[in-house]
Amino acid sequence: MRSKPIRLGQLTRLIPRASKKMLIQNLRQLEADGIVVRKDMSDLVLHIEYELDESAREAVCALLDRLEEWGRLNLGNARYDKE
Repeated sequence: MRSKPIRLGQLTRLIPRASKKMLIQNLRQLEADGIVVRKDMSDLVLHIEYELDESAREAVCALLDRLEEWGRLNLGNARYDKE
């Protein structure tokens, strides 16, 4: 999503613990806030892609980089996939 559009199915594989419903709700809110652009590329088959809005891309990526850095420094090797 940083450099190219992503489909909902790809997001569900990247974030397996998030429900499809919750991902859709969050994507809709990000779209309403002007952070994500939703592109309906459907012809015969439903095909929707999401990408960061060009004006928000740099700031969002910088924020994600800082969060990743904080996680590495503060969480070490903690795992989140424990049930």
